Amino acid sequence: MFRPLTRGAVVTYVLITGIAASSLTQAQTQPTFLNQGWTATERDLYYTVSQGSQMMPYSWFMALERAADDKPFRDELPSFGYLPNPKNSRNPDGLPVGFVKDIDRNNRSEWIGLTCAACHTSQVNFAGRLYQIDGGPTNADMFQLIDGLAKAMAATAASKTEPKFQRFANKALPQNPAPAELDHLFNAFKTFSDDFTKYVKNSTTPVPWGRARLDAFGMIFNRVTAIDLKIDGNSKPPDAPVSYPFLWDTHWHNLVQWNGSAPNNLAFERLIRNVGEVLGVFAHAEVKHEIMWPNYSITTTAQRGNQLRIEDQLSKLRSPAWPQQLSKIDPVKRAAGQKLYGQYCASCHSLVKRGQHQDVTMTPLSVVKTDPRMASNAAERVTNDTGVLNGATIPPLPFIVKSIDPTAPTIELVMREEKLSRARAESNYKYVVPKCMVRPESIRKNLELRIELGYYKPPHKPTEAFYDSSFWCEATGLPAPPAAGRPRNAVPA
Repeated sequence: MFRPLTRGAVVTYVLITGIAASSLTQAQTQPTFLNQGWTATERDLYYTVSQGSQMMPYSWFMALERAADDKPFRDELPSFGYLPNPKNSRNPDGLPVGFVKDIDRNNRSEWIGLTCAACHTSQVNFAGRLYQIDGGPTNADMFQLIDGLAKAMAATAASKTEPKFQRFANKALPQNPAPAELDHLFNAFKTFSDDFTKYVKNSTTPVPWGRARLDAFGMIFNRVTAIDLKIDGNSKPPDAPVSYPFLWDTHWHNLVQWNGSAPNNLAFERLIRNVGEVLGVFAHAEVKHEIMWPNYSITTTAQRGNQLRIEDQLSKLRSPAWPQQLSKIDPVKRAAGQKLYGQYCASCHSLVKRGQHQDVTMTPLSVVKTDPRMASNAAERVTNDTGVLNGATIPPLPFIVKSIDPTAPTIELVMREEKLSRARAESNYKYVVPKCMVRPESIRKNLELRIELGYYKPPHKPTEAFYDSSFWCEATGLPAPPAAGRPRNAVPA
């Protein structure tokens, strides 16, 4: 399944996949930034603003050593593929691109976390030149990061009397800490280390993801259904890694994600997508059973205001044009390539106008023949125990929204946990359907995928009326959209 590509996106794909592997003996130390529609101030905001990710307490991260020696763990981040970011007023500790300090809104505690830029910024080295591409897919290895963190913490928490913990405590605590403070730090750190090690173990797959790949859906699903609900049995191996997508033009797509599962026309639809994303990279969520109706409460550390700022800024991001100083393009070969692209590529990878609404092209798996695991996991994964959310209606509209069952489709539970869901699972179709403000043709494409994968067998051959009216009404319980296709209020935000 594919998304539209701009000409710049095709160029960047060639750069990242072909040129990035070049070995250099002499290269510039500071990157050149291409014209992508951002000012330096806007770029700095993208690199450093928090979205509510809280990976571990900030003072602990800054004090943590590598597992094998006494070198700071943060010095190892470049070896995992994360990009350097010079010190400035927004980044006083010189953290890598996308590594940020989050200040908890409730208790003002400080945490190290990740923002979009950590996974969506890339560099290209060629002929002694270093180019940095904002919104490009990272070449970093996320599993190396979390595995390295787990091992470093376990080595530090091995013994309260070992020099490694003593050095850690001297950096993490004020000078001359009392014995009780050392005991408290060790116990708290040991508990955190054990929990993080379990998280990494549950995230380990037989085949490592490797660089530039991540099973984001699997990590989000585990975070919401196992960690946030505190039910270990809901965790499953995140075994469907995919490439990180580029972010330019994403703001303007009617659907996003490689499987086209997320409606993206409206601002709050984009916010839903971004809240789910930050849950996958260490945002905390507290789900509680309450005595009073609606019998549950959900709070998260997601910084929704900052996420809206990031999303608004991404609406201005453009794919980079080919740097003429890199290599001149042969006009004859360019014309020949344009003809071949139109013949073999454009049916899936349509050329689009930047900064304008775009209807993505969803290509059936039977045509593209790529690994179906990501799409099938998202479509069929079931949460066996919904815990405190069993019986809850989220949003709390009991006469409109179906309550959560003891067992529920995982993608539904993820969306509902954020109190922003407009989706519900139809037991007859075993399919999660956006509840409103989505084009009926996108429902059709997703239903066709369900039929193709064998998850739903229609009682008869689907007709146009089935896709455009009957299925819409039966699956959502809402009136069919206007005949023109787009709901009247579904316009780019």
